[in-house]
Amino acid sequence: MSASSAERRRRTRRFTLLELVVTIALVSIIASIGWVSTRDQLPRYRLQKAAKLMRNDIELVRHEAIFRGKEARLLLQKSGTCDPETPAVGAWLLQIGDQPTGSTKWDTFPADAQDDGTDDDAGQGTIDLTAGDRAAKNICLENWGDLGIAPNQDAIVFNSRGWVRNPDDDYASGFIGLTLVNTDARGHLETVELRIAKSGTTMLRTTY
Repeated sequence: MSASSAERRRRTRRFTLLELVVTIALVSIIASIGWVSTRDQLPRYRLQKAAKLMRNDIELVRHEAIFRGKEARLLLQKSGTCDPETPAVGAWLLQIGDQPTGSTKWDTFPADAQDDGTDDDAGQGTIDLTAGDRAAKNICLENWGDLGIAPNQDAIVFNSRGWVRNPDDDYASGFIGLTLVNTDARGHLETVELRIAKSGTTMLRTTY
């Protein structure tokens, strides 16, 4: 092998090594950018998912009221201050009443109390953002204030036609508002407000 051939091979090896170093550096930079983007997007995705699932819950309650010809309600149970130290908070029940209006007994979904008079299974209608299939890290349900009146305090109640039968005071803004907050938004305000109209329709309003 000539000296010139050996020299060319050494240069090729050096060039390949340089390419490798540059490639590794570029991949590292791209990966770090992707990690930062993913880190910020995951909490936002969880917020959107939690809001859409809560809207589905409201629509399910409304559907059951119409289908069964009895009152149904979403009974709110837990809320939080929704500051950056809040890991996750929020809980509610999906329930069907025993009357078309003025229900005195409420059966948490699925509606099994009609069979034997006892609410044996409450699994489908018990929602908790801190545990189980609906756990949503860093998602917080804000305090809903004064909502409903006894015996339906802290509840959104649908009549057998699918209309919300909450008192007029609950519609100060023209709708009932429930707000979910991303507490891992890193200094930004990220919320989704569920706006429930008297007709029973629900819309989402996002703030980023």
